[in-house]
Amino acid sequence: MYQSSGGGEPRTGGYWINWSTCGENSQAAVAQANGGREAGWVILDDLLAEPGMLVGALPVESCPQAVALLQGHDAGGGDHTNDPAYTLAGQLLAAQLNLATGAETCPAAEQAVQAAQLLLLSLGFDGAGLYLGPPAANQDVETARILVEQLQNYNVGALCR
Repeated sequence: MYQSSGGGEPRTGGYWINWSTCGENSQAAVAQANGGREAGWVILDDLLAEPGMLVGALPVESCPQAVALLQGHDAGGGDHTNDPAYTLAGQLLAAQLNLATGAETCPAAEQAVQAAQLLLLSLGFDGAGLYLGPPAANQDVETARILVEQLQNYNVGALCR
């Protein structure tokens, strides 16, 4: 059992896609109508501007870039959902967004975020090309899968309970 700290529930990558200016079901107008960031209605775009996000060696600077990453795609729209590095990058970005909003956290979540960032850095992840797939049988693939599971659990609010 982990001791959690922080604010509200973490959110999934799908949530962050919807709560952006460029997601298919954008809720940005809802957030703006309710006072925007100043009133606590934070969307993905707000967090890309301040504090900013870094996934591996990739600075995530635009809404379309972030949404692509959350969906397992590169910035050009290439589908890399079969590459565990992209799955890890998407889960890491969602976790970073959650932490930036003050969502609950615990040592296990913070360790998973740090380990995911370090693995992506060691792979030279910059959001272009292939890193770990399609299937490559090596320790990095297994490590990525473990970290994906931990970050998914964090992003649905289950890891810190």
